[in-house]
Amino acid sequence: MISPVEAACGPDCAAFVARWQVWWRNNRRAPLAMLDCQRPYMPAVGCKTRNMVRKADSLYLDAPFAYNDRLAEIDAVNASKAFRQGRPMEGWYTRPAEPTTPARLCAVHRDTWYGASERLTGRLAAYARVARVSDRLAILVSFLAHGQAPAAANGLLAYLAGELDVRWLNYLHMTCATPSLEAFKRHAGFQEVDCA
Repeated sequence: MISPVEAACGPDCAAFVARWQVWWRNNRRAPLAMLDCQRPYMPAVGCKTRNMVRKADSLYLDAPFAYNDRLAEIDAVNASKAFRQGRPMEGWYTRPAEPTTPARLCAVHRDTWYGASERLTGRLAAYARVARVSDRLAILVSFLAHGQAPAAANGLLAYLAGELDVRWLNYLHMTCATPSLEAFKRHAGFQEVDCA
């Protein structure tokens, strides 16, 4: 499911592909949580999720953004709740976001930040970092909504389902997290897919 490096690839594609090939080898043995981006999103989810998406559509504008331009807003989203899914926040989410040099990738391999911004203020309410590794698969690398903007996550997922030019969007494994995160994934249209 990971497209190999070809002549049209960018100078950073080899490292990008190598990283995701290791991830694929380590994670594909268990069924993955996958969202089918080629079927209409709204009919595939329950009525509560549809209501959250409609609410998000009225409050937020979803679009790609430049990571380095919104570091303080990313920090604000990360710090908006000390606990999520019954656990304290940890890892990358607890450290200040630092500027990076964007990878020089190609049309097939992409590393893109998407955000849900408040329509009234323009502030970031949710974000998703998506690694597109082939025309069949994109992976949610980071995904978080502000603690006071839960609908933003639903709206951003609906946007990604329609925006990404891939067959599948992966959100790790269905059962590798807390029961509430597993329930969120199911409500948001993710399903277990055996990729072994």
